[in-house]
Amino acid sequence: MTIEAVFFDIGDTLLSDRPSLEDRIWAASLECGIVFDRARLTPALRCVEDYALARYTEGRTQDDPTVMSETALRLLDELGFFRPNLATRSAARTGRPNVSPGHRPGSGGPNKPGGRSPAPTGQPNVSPGHRPGSRGPEEQIVESLVASFLAQPFVRELHPDALTTIDRLKARGFLIGVVSDWDASLGDLLASLGLLPKLDALAVSETVGCAKPCRRLFEEALGQANVVAAASVHIGDFYELDVVGARSAGMHTLLFDWRGRVTDADCPRATTFAQIVEYLDALPSPG
Repeated sequence: MTIEAVFFDIGDTLLSDRPSLEDRIWAASLECGIVFDRARLTPALRCVEDYALARYTEGRTQDDPTVMSETALRLLDELGFFRPNLATRSAARTGRPNVSPGHRPGSGGPNKPGGRSPAPTGQPNVSPGHRPGSRGPEEQIVESLVASFLAQPFVRELHPDALTTIDRLKARGFLIGVVSDWDASLGDLLASLGLLPKLDALAVSETVGCAKPCRRLFEEALGQANVVAAASVHIGDFYELDVVGARSAGMHTLLFDWRGRVTDADCPRATTFAQIVEYLDALPSPG
């Protein structure tokens, strides 16, 4: 069946933050006196993304203070802090053996950190005199890092080629939609960026009442565009959310794997926006 509609994820697909997430974490770390090799930040982030993603699919987003603190703690651990205490603390809190934050059941992805090594000499550690219930050095550093990160200013902007790509698709007769995990303010944001008037569908998780990979979110977008799933393709950056969710609704998928997380994806895959454009240009025009 010929593709008639193209749906996009928004965050980190059509839209990005400036400064980037990495740049804001780096700035926050420096403000807190946490100094490390900048080159280590990217691989460390890849290793904690799977932990955050697992919590997300459980319905616990980064807005959850506990998830944010745990993610920050694991990031610091990947960067060489707190290593002797993370596994013990996690097992004590959950009652389950600790699992590497890079592990996904059934995952073929590259982010599977190995065993933990002792903390380097001089790195922060829990004081032998630390009292249960009191805020030790780890908690203080994590709280400071989270607070500094949340205070970092940033703006959201469309990819430079986003509007021209969508205009070209519209001129060829394609319907265009957005499927996004966002709050109800997304419409106003997209209007300010000049994208909203170009859309035939906008399905937002807060409005629909469920988040990716929930099939209902994708079905809402299909209904708004009045197109059948088999005649549509969804483009997004997380396999577990975008590909799994769109497939559950019967849609075709293109994974925008700019992070390089799923090199063995069982669906079409692009690693640059230019490759997305190539994929779309190769689609036969509808009708």
